Amino acid sequence: MRVAVLPGNGCVEVRRSNWYGWLARELTAAGIEVALVDMPDPHGASERLWIETCRGALACDARTVVVGHSSGAVCAMRLAETTRLGGLCLVGAYHTDLGHESERAAGYFSRPWQWDAIRANVAPRPFGIVQFGAADDCFLPLEEQEHVATSLRADWRRMDGRSHFMDSTFTELLELLRERCSAAASASGGEG
Repeated sequence: MRVAVLPGNGCVEVRRSNWYGWLARELTAAGIEVALVDMPDPHGASERLWIETCRGALACDARTVVVGHSSGAVCAMRLAETTRLGGLCLVGAYHTDLGHESERAAGYFSRPWQWDAIRANVAPRPFGIVQFGAADDCFLPLEEQEHVATSLRADWRRMDGRSHFMDSTFTELLELLRERCSAAASASGGEG
């Protein structure tokens, strides 16, 4: 398996933003292929441009675990509506525009969510759908996050005290990815 990381909006240099570059370095050191690129329209997070990047530069497919943070989580969910993925890991996920014009303009919230399609397109093993969230998220109400977790039947990992997960490291995510990617490699006879 390989991992593709979708950042939150506003992250112009993704390798220097939040935990993304740290995660990519740690996973690469563990022998796991990682796709992490600076996204087009980093402030607006245009659905059209970001989905094109997922399918192009990030090569998201059935052997890819897509890790999405904030706007990247929303993009990952829309991608999974139409694309088979090896796994889906959402961090700070939400399902409405939260009343913000910039969120509305990005395009992700113009139609109903296809929760059944997302679940059907994400391989249930060895990764499935995992979601990290926090009650003290400075941007997202807990109800938004819980609605996503319930709708996707995600492995919900509530980590109060982490706000919007904008730290420079994210050990729990790293351990989860290492463990499940290792399980996938073992199941496929060692092929990552």
